[in-house]
Amino acid sequence: MSSSALSPDPEQLRISIREAAYPNTQSEKDAVTAVDRAVFDKVRVYEDHIVAAAEAFLDEQSVHLMAAEEICEQLPEQVTYALDKRGATADAATAGRLKDLRSAAYSAIDALRRSEREAAWHQAKAEDPYGSYVDMTRKYPMLRPSI
Repeated sequence: MSSSALSPDPEQLRISIREAAYPNTQSEKDAVTAVDRAVFDKVRVYEDHIVAAAEAFLDEQSVHLMAAEEICEQLPEQVTYALDKRGATADAATAGRLKDLRSAAYSAIDALRRSEREAAWHQAKAEDPYGSYVDMTRKYPMLRPSI
């Protein structure tokens, strides 16, 4: 087992350094400052990763929005106008196209719902990077900083 797996999580580390006995106020201040600096250096790196992951996620999700917009454009062009020309009766091709567009619309909606849930997950991480970092190091002790 590695030494980082045995080390306390960042929150425990910050608490223990504050509860320790020191010979004088300056040495206490120096110890607290050093631990806080080390922990928050790690949190800043983690926060940068959160932001990069969220930005990459948003870039990837734009395809779902474009698909939904394309369906919205195709529906009137390929179905509504065809029905208007025929007096609201659909031929097999128009009915088939409506079925395809409807299926594509449901797929796009499902993808957008999944994206919404994942976006909320990214947002929660970004709103509290310190808490998110501590939670991650509690879940995965091997990621705890060795300070």
